[in-house]
Amino acid sequence: MPDYDKRNRPDTRSAASGRMLKDVIVMRDVAGGTDRMRDRRTVYLTQHPAETAGDYRVRLNNAILSPNAVSSTVSALAGMVHRENIVVHEDVPSQIVELLSNIDNKGTHLDVFCRNAFADALEAGHVGVLVDAPSIEDAGALTRVQESALGIRPFWVTYAKESIISWRFDRVNGRQVLEQIVLHEPTIEPSGMFGEEVVDRWRVLRRVTTDDAPIIEWQIWELVDETPVLQSTGTLANISDIPFVGIYGGTKTAELESDPPLLDLAYVNIAHYQV
Repeated sequence: MPDYDKRNRPDTRSAASGRMLKDVIVMRDVAGGTDRMRDRRTVYLTQHPAETAGDYRVRLNNAILSPNAVSSTVSALAGMVHRENIVVHEDVPSQIVELLSNIDNKGTHLDVFCRNAFADALEAGHVGVLVDAPSIEDAGALTRVQESALGIRPFWVTYAKESIISWRFDRVNGRQVLEQIVLHEPTIEPSGMFGEEVVDRWRVLRRVTTDDAPIIEWQIWELVDETPVLQSTGTLANISDIPFVGIYGGTKTAELESDPPLLDLAYVNIAHYQV
């Protein structure tokens, strides 16, 4: 019997996302270095049938992922591509130029943001970038001066390949349009006086056709007792397309689908680690 409830949960991965996840995990593990590989001992350094537990521990503790060819190659290639700063032409509106020195509203310059995003795309195959903005009531009633005084401004947010859970495209008047996307947003939040806990949330963006013009709806879901629960909803003002794009570092096989360009190098690194 089909699991109809699963089809209505935002944490349900699309077939394409699930298919790409295996390669992404390999890339993340190798790029994570020796400690990450040792944590994943049952995957990359299994115990031999006649090997005692003590001998296996010795072999595991002596195994070192060195050199980390994946991490060093990603760093070198990203640095080569971004060895010169991005050139901002005179036709770029001044309102956009003002944002470039702090493109993510966390103090990151555009050049640094793009280098980091490209490095992640080289490692995983692609990365997603969402243009977000604070959610406020009656945003259309505010003037630009009022928005500036309140610190209300757009900003860029990156989403790792494995955080892009599902997506839907459609062709509208000959143009391929993103109709829906689900993004995983886990956060670490305070718990008690000194503790922490991971809270799983999912952001859903959906393009809805109306009589006047398409509107972009958003939803925030949160995991409560192992079940995603809808927490809040709203719309994005003054836009008709979901402000999300993919940056590809590998071979783009389809929209929001790619192959990690350094996957073969990762497997060579794994083989060296096992020896």
